[in-house]
Amino acid sequence: MLPTPRLPTARAATFAALALPVLAACAPKSAITPATTVSAPQQVVTRIGTERNGSTEFLTFPTEAKPVANVLPADADRVFALLPAVFAELGVPVATIDAKQRMLGTAGTRVPRSLKGQALSRYLDCGTGAMGRLNADYYEVTLVAVTTVVPSPAGSELRTAIRGSARPAGVSGDAVNCTSRLRLEERIAEATRARLGAA
Repeated sequence: MLPTPRLPTARAATFAALALPVLAACAPKSAITPATTVSAPQQVVTRIGTERNGSTEFLTFPTEAKPVANVLPADADRVFALLPAVFAELGVPVATIDAKQRMLGTAGTRVPRSLKGQALSRYLDCGTGAMGRLNADYYEVTLVAVTTVVPSPAGSELRTAIRGSARPAGVSGDAVNCTSRLRLEERIAEATRARLGAA
């Protein structure tokens, strides 16, 4: 079983499982299929308790943050075992690993303005500020990124949901929502596929 990294003090011993259909497998048509988005009911919360003290943290994932699903020709446990290395390769933070649910990611971590050389605006749309500058590249961005692996008849299905929030750096101001451009979800799937092929 993969270890569960310790979270910051405010979140110690908790992990927020997302309100997404990522825990329900679907039946893909073949081992290689186009990525699809999966509908999710609004404001539904999945609860997961921790092993340290049994406390539970909740996170709601709104309907606009739908997971992107990719079918991979390998069993779910094998795919899940590759994900920590995939996230590290792409610079995506991992705050929690839940091996039982085959879920890992972060329920909200402040990230730098680029991930492994890729500007955040490539992955997130946080709106446009003064002089047409993309907020994702100038604001302080908190990223929510969670991937779950579920079994499927063709092997397994990788489901990733990305979203975030951003606020002006160093000055007062309201946070703005950030929606995914769906590129990071695809890069996670591509990097996982590549590691499967190299194994």
